[in-house]
Amino acid sequence: MAIPVRMPQLGVTMTEARLLRWLKPEGSAIAAGEAIAEIETDKLLSEIQAPAQGVLRRIIVSDGAMAPVHGLLAVIADATESEDAIQELLRESKGHPLSEILIQQRIQPPAPQSSTPPRRITPLARRLAEGLGVTLEQVTGQGPSGRITEADVRSAARAQSPPGSRGWVRASPWARRLARERRIDLTMIAGSGPEGRVIGRDVLAASTPPPPSAAQRASGLRRRETIPLDTIRRTTGQRLRKSLDESVPVTLTTEADATALVELRNHLLPTARVYGHPQPTYTDLLVHLVARTLKNHPLLNSSIVGDEGTAAIAYWDEVNIAVAVATDRGLLAPVIREADRKHVDQISQELATLSTQARNGTLPLDALGEGTFTITNLGQLGIDAFTPVINPPQCAILGIGRIVPRPAVVDGSIVVRQSITFSLTFDHRILDGWPAAAFLHELTEALDRLLERSASDW
Repeated sequence: MAIPVRMPQLGVTMTEARLLRWLKPEGSAIAAGEAIAEIETDKLLSEIQAPAQGVLRRIIVSDGAMAPVHGLLAVIADATESEDAIQELLRESKGHPLSEILIQQRIQPPAPQSSTPPRRITPLARRLAEGLGVTLEQVTGQGPSGRITEADVRSAARAQSPPGSRGWVRASPWARRLARERRIDLTMIAGSGPEGRVIGRDVLAASTPPPPSAAQRASGLRRRETIPLDTIRRTTGQRLRKSLDESVPVTLTTEADATALVELRNHLLPTARVYGHPQPTYTDLLVHLVARTLKNHPLLNSSIVGDEGTAAIAYWDEVNIAVAVATDRGLLAPVIREADRKHVDQISQELATLSTQARNGTLPLDALGEGTFTITNLGQLGIDAFTPVINPPQCAILGIGRIVPRPAVVDGSIVVRQSITFSLTFDHRILDGWPAAAFLHELTEALDRLLERSASDW
């Protein structure tokens, strides 16, 4: 029986991905669940596992090519399976335009392949090797079954560095990619990121702008440089346009007393230090508070499902909070699943791990999917209020502003209180202003009552 290998859908909005390379050549025997290819989406680097045991009889999509979600990538079959059965599967998969073009090129007997098995290497190690210029043929894998790991590449990078050089440089994945494209030596760049890490803007600053063309000079403006939109920026733009085209966004803004929030965080910090936990941030506390408030406002935790003729509102049982994280490549929103059931220390540890993975480009496959509500915090940058854009298919997003001391009237007296601004954007197709305002009202009241809750509640 011929078994198709298709491009997986790793997120609700994913439409295509790049097949970086095949880990197995045509004609090789494979086991069910074995990694056979590496793919790259706008957000993640992942592997495709074989759906069945057999022989990789036909590869359709070549290394480096883009392929649509559910598009046919290859065919697995027994060594005794007839060529006619494989051809029939190829003909049945000619629905998608891109798949059809690829398949038309490959309806022919496979060419003989080398019997030399490819070296096994983790996706992160491969990307690191490319960034460091490490020759993989000279790397000895210390992982399972001789697989090359990130540690192996780092060791090889130090060994291959010429005497007197600075060796390996701390740099973000996006900075390494820019450096490769622009042929810039990372060792010559002073990093402005955390702990001297080289980030994207450092590489851009080190780039020598090309001389302006005649057309550029004729326009009256001299173009310093032109940077093509990368995949993540294009995808972000498409998602925002989809959000604005398909939803009816309305934003409500309110100011709340955050004095109790500040006091609670100061109270929790010593405990976190004692137990070696990540110190809770204001975002961690607000994820916890928003998730519990959403349980009383199910409309804010819903989505429109179905097409135009059968559209309906789906209320989600889970409260999965997506938290916007800024990275060198753009904005990502990893998800804290069932946040309403978790204590602050759990949320804090999860979010710290997910944020680090997002910035390093190592988020797991399911970290970006199935969010039901999004939080984005620009308070650290001194922003009070803004208009966040809904992350489809969700119906609402909460923008968090800075916490700042302001005068307030309490019991007839003017006192200084800590103030925070919330900006809630919601889809007017699903709910009206009143239930959205009711959610914000309950959230601000919950802030005032934070210190009344028992310690075990946190």
